[in-house]
Amino acid sequence: MDFGMIADYLKPELLVLIPVCWGLGLILKSWPGFADKAIPPVMGVSSVAMAAMWVFAQSPIGGYQDALMALFTAIAQGVIASLLANLGYDKVIQPLGSATENQGGDGDENPSQGQ
Repeated sequence: MDFGMIADYLKPELLVLIPVCWGLGLILKSWPGFADKAIPPVMGVSSVAMAAMWVFAQSPIGGYQDALMALFTAIAQGVIASLLANLGYDKVIQPLGSATENQGGDGDENPSQGQ
């Protein structure tokens, strides 16, 4: 899947949600007892909530149609940001982490540590 195609639909002001989602994911991953499979849905809900705050703060709401349009925009932007964060993590950050783990060799970089 092409990131550029998806990123074209995300407002530039909301690109900050991607690293925020990564940080949230890392916090949740380090939390003992929190299931890894629950991280993407939590990131999605959080991303939609943060996008909603931004959209409603920036949109003049004059009636119910404006409110519904702002709600739709917030949900769509939040889902897109969450999708980009999850895809970016799977395609970029996770491979970088496994590449640095593999470079460590047998783990005896500091042999005096265990003595």
